[in-house]
Amino acid sequence: MSAGQDARGSHDTEGHAMPEQHPPGSVAWAKGGSAQILSVADDAVVLRSTVPSPPGARLEGTVVLGDAPPVSLKVKVHTSKRERDAEGSFVITGRLLDASRTLREQIVAVCKL
Repeated sequence: MSAGQDARGSHDTEGHAMPEQHPPGSVAWAKGGSAQILSVADDAVVLRSTVPSPPGARLEGTVVLGDAPPVSLKVKVHTSKRERDAEGSFVITGRLLDASRTLREQIVAVCKL
C-alpha cells in the first residue's frame, strides 16, 4: 500500500479519512454504482459502469467536471453489455437527457474526448 493508505482507505498525516478522489468524467449513479464517461457525440454517450441497466431505463447520477461541484446527469439507456474484464464492468450506450449544449461541451472538454 502507498503512503497515506492502510486497509481502511486513504488518510491524511493526522489519520483523518480523506474524501475519495474521482477523476473528471466519473459518474456516481443515484441508485448506487459508478461509471466513467468514455465518449460523447451530440447527445449520444458511452459509459463504462459498475452496474448494468436494461434498455429503456433512465439513469440519474452526478458527474464530476474538474474542480466544479458535481453536476446532475440523466441518461436513457440504449444498450448495456458486460465487459470481459476482471472488474465485471458494463458498457452502456445511451442518450443524454436534459443536457444543455454547455454541459455537453464541458463533459467533452474535461474528459478530453
